Amino acid sequence: MESSGQLIGIEVKSGGKQDSSGMAAFQKQFNPKRILLVGDTGLPWQEFLTLDPFTLF
Repeated sequence: MESSGQLIGIEVKSGGKQDSSGMAAFQKQFNPKRILLVGDTGLPWQEFLTLDPFTLF
């Protein structure tokens, strides 16, 4: 997501393989302000869906 020139990364994990190489590559290329992991090992998806996206920045 991008807002006012700031970028955040959001990775959604549905279980199974917990590899985060895609997000590591994203972070290296774009240097986001924040990275969120949504799923079993991060922020529960139910909670993520209740968030106001602009509060993430």
